[in-house]
Amino acid sequence: MFGSTMEYTTRNEKGEYDKKLVAQLKKIYPKFVKAQLTPHPPISAGLQASIHGASSMIDVSDGLAKDASRIAHASRVGINFFSKNFSINAQLALTGAEDHGLLATFSKNLKIPSEFQEIGEVVKLPGKILLDNRPIDAKGWDSHSGSHDF
Repeated sequence: MFGSTMEYTTRNEKGEYDKKLVAQLKKIYPKFVKAQLTPHPPISAGLQASIHGASSMIDVSDGLAKDASRIAHASRVGINFFSKNFSINAQLALTGAEDHGLLATFSKNLKIPSEFQEIGEVVKLPGKILLDNRPIDAKGWDSHSGSHDF
């Protein structure tokens, strides 16, 4: 996709592009806005995950919880995230979107490639997403329907 996704996501209630909101976002969250406008998808990390035996992998573009739920449903497992392993608020990390990263699962006996960090574990609760062993809603962007449930 070419162009600025910021233009499409920063609309006011009339559906007009909101330059004031964009300016505010750039001032408050410059690092996140820059990452949104100039994504660097980790293609080589995906190759490394595959080489190191990842049992599943998905691009995190619709939100970490939403995309993790896709792995959970497809693999008939649950995923339990550990809030202590996030450098920012875990709830924000789990429900944000357009992260341009990868989520992969590895067997416990495998070495995780350096491009990845452990943020949770696979559990025997088919289709469930948890944060610190408590169920959470798998919120995020639904690219299939074009809607979000943040």
